[in-house]
Amino acid sequence: MIDSHTHLYWKKFDDDRDQVLARARDAGVEALLVIGIDVETCQQAIELAESDPTIFATAGFHPCDLKDITEDDWITLDGFLKHKSVVAVGETGLDYYWETDSIDTQKEALERHFALARKHDLPLVIHTRDSIDDFLKILGDEAPGLRGVMHCFSGDTAQMEETIALGFDVSFAGPLTYKKSAALREACQAVPADRFHIETDSPFLPPQSKRGKRNEPALVREVAEKVAELRGWTLKETMEQTATNTRRLFGLPR
Repeated sequence: MIDSHTHLYWKKFDDDRDQVLARARDAGVEALLVIGIDVETCQQAIELAESDPTIFATAGFHPCDLKDITEDDWITLDGFLKHKSVVAVGETGLDYYWETDSIDTQKEALERHFALARKHDLPLVIHTRDSIDDFLKILGDEAPGLRGVMHCFSGDTAQMEETIALGFDVSFAGPLTYKKSAALREACQAVPADRFHIETDSPFLPPQSKRGKRNEPALVREVAEKVAELRGWTLKETMEQTATNTRRLFGLPR
C-alpha cells in the first residue's frame, strides 16, 4: 500500500516517529507522501523525504494558513517545487468550515497553486471542506488540463463523478469507515478502479476502531480493508490497485 497523505512531521510523532514508520512497514505500507502546508512543514517534509527513499514530499499552502503567508514565502514555495523529492503541489484548496472570512484570499491562493502546478508539471493535492461544489466550479471554469487528487474525499457519488470528469482523482481516508458515511461509501463503490487512492491524513481522522486516538500511516490498512469490503475485492487487489494509482498520479518509482 501507499499512504498518499500523511503529516508525519507533526509534533505528535516526535517521540516515536521511527516506530511509527516501522509499524507502517509491518502493515504493508511501501511508500508515504508527506504533505506540506506552510513553509516550515514543506521544509520538514522534504527533509523526511531526503532521509528515506520510500518517503516523498509535497509543498503548498493550506487554505487555513494563508494569513501568515508572505510574497517571499511564495518565492520559497516555487523553489521547493524544484526539489527532486517533491512530487505534488499542495496541500491547497478551499475551507469554508474554519475560514469563513477569507474566501476571496483562498480562491486567489488556489489559482496561484494552479499556476505553479502548470509551471512545474506537477499534480495538485486539494483540500475541500464545505466547499466541494465551489472548488469544482473553479476547476471547470479556470483550470482545464490540470491533474491531481481531492484528498480525504467527503462528497457523494455525483460530486465524485464530476471530480473524475474534470481530470482529478479522489482519495479515501478514515471517514470511509465511520458509521454515518453512507454517501461516501456509495461513492467508493462507484468510483472507477484506476481513479482513487487511500490515505490516513495522520495524525488526524483515525478510522472507526481508533476514534479519539492519534492516527498513523499503518492504519491506512483499515481504509484498504473497508474499500475491499465495499467493492467486493480482496485486500491484496485493493492494496495493489491503489498503490498503482498513486504511483501513476505522482510519478513514483516502484
